[in-house]
Amino acid sequence: MSKKKSKKMDKAVVVALIGLTGTVIAALLASPFFDRLFSEPSVPPATEGTEADFDRVFWEDFEKGYPSGLSISSEEWQVMEDGEDSVLEVSGIPDGNTLIGFGPTDFSDGRIEFELYFKNFDGFLLTFRSNVDVETYTLYLAPNSSEVKLGFGSAANGWNLEALDGGLRSFEFTESVWYDVKLEAKGDQFTLWIDDKKILAARDERLREGGTELAVQYDGTVLLDDIAIYQPAP
Repeated sequence: MSKKKSKKMDKAVVVALIGLTGTVIAALLASPFFDRLFSEPSVPPATEGTEADFDRVFWEDFEKGYPSGLSISSEEWQVMEDGEDSVLEVSGIPDGNTLIGFGPTDFSDGRIEFELYFKNFDGFLLTFRSNVDVETYTLYLAPNSSEVKLGFGSAANGWNLEALDGGLRSFEFTESVWYDVKLEAKGDQFTLWIDDKKILAARDERLREGGTELAVQYDGTVLLDDIAIYQPAP
């Protein structure tokens, strides 16, 4: 049944229930207030942060059978089938990380999203607002130590990851489980969700824009899917 009801029927019901005199009813029916009372409610305007406020500037779901728009630093990767989906499998290397560059080199505000599956535990990183070989923000997912850290690192401090204010939380990861990861950056504020649950909110104002990379450490092997970057619409 339609939610929109007949004004004529509503007014007749009111008359029957209240039993007011004809003069009073006539005055009510002619009143602009009465029309507003029984009119359809207006739809509220879109709130800040809705999908309409963002443009998707990068997207890769690997359904073409190869990684498009990614730069991978080693040969330890393949596009493979996982059920009905194509996904990217990436492993670390014995002497360091396998890096995966993607997206714009001037990311500032917006969201970075991806789906992640640990086949074998080791550290996994997302760097953003990165100035290559100088300084970067890093989201570090550390399943072996059951923690999540959002921090700042630089060549000047030997790339030791300094946790941002509010940027360290415990989190129990499980192998062979898909995680939906979303990081939002807005000015000096950063918010992380895993599987639509808010994990941490951190603040720092040192870096304003830069590139984005994913990285798999040493003995780690992961599957990746639906990598995306959203930026505020102009």
